[in-house]
Amino acid sequence: MARADAWADQIRDPTGAYRVVAEMVSDLAAMAEVCDNAEWGLLRSALLAHPLSQLLRRDPLLARAWRRCDALGQMGVGQQDAVLVDLMLRHPESEVLLRRADDIGRNVYEATSALPGCEAMRDCRRLLARLGDSVAERRWGAEILGIGPAYMREAALSLSGPAGGIRRWVGLVPYQDDATVIARSMPVPWVIPYVARTLPTLLRPDLLGSFDLVYCTGLDQLPDQSAELLMVAAFARVRPGGRLLLAGHDGGGGDAAFWRLAAATVLHQRDEARFAGLAAALPPRDIAARRVFRSINDAMVYLEVEKA
Repeated sequence: MARADAWADQIRDPTGAYRVVAEMVSDLAAMAEVCDNAEWGLLRSALLAHPLSQLLRRDPLLARAWRRCDALGQMGVGQQDAVLVDLMLRHPESEVLLRRADDIGRNVYEATSALPGCEAMRDCRRLLARLGDSVAERRWGAEILGIGPAYMREAALSLSGPAGGIRRWVGLVPYQDDATVIARSMPVPWVIPYVARTLPTLLRPDLLGSFDLVYCTGLDQLPDQSAELLMVAAFARVRPGGRLLLAGHDGGGGDAAFWRLAAATVLHQRDEARFAGLAAALPPRDIAARRVFRSINDAMVYLEVEKA
């Protein structure tokens, strides 16, 4: 708590806020290693009652993360909070929220949006765009499905889509508002937002058809049983020779305890072994190749399955 007193004084300066977030990430990671759930609860309660927490929540990213624990119960299977994702991506459309923030909020945001979990999200969007283009390079007129893709910013990074290499890039989203933003930000005929419940829609091939690439990057929001159901249903929508890509944060970047403090929500984080275990639910005869790998900064884990 003495550290929190000092941090509350330092956070009003841009470099001070950067130092505060860096020190908090390190200290909380060390505490999470030795605290049991009861001790962590006491620590979190004490910090939330401290003036520091109010200063931190002036950051629109942390303010959204605090709200996220309430939103999770409203969200569909594998869906992500699109506004939170935009803030993590540092997308231009999130700038309106930054303009509403005060100077302290903007100071803190510069630090929190640089954390490994956010950087991994930015890397993930670039990887998805490149993977989509690669699919189109192998099969002109490719079809792609994103499950719960937030505002589907990866489609905007595609080079093959505008050139005609992608026939349709479908985003399966839970709300009409999400679809409206996608349609407004990507007003092209090959980007198609589809508003529906996730699992019932995936289980209806007549509704979606099949795809050369299916992906979902919100697997850390699902317990194992739900993640397995989603994976099996998504794999069924993959064409022979196509790919399924699943991803989720696993806290390897060192900032998991910091986000756990902010959101009061423990995500269903999986290391490589747990991702590989999920893939065991797929029929072996249908799998041509399977790979599990980590993001470059170690904050996310990916499962890639090629269909025979």
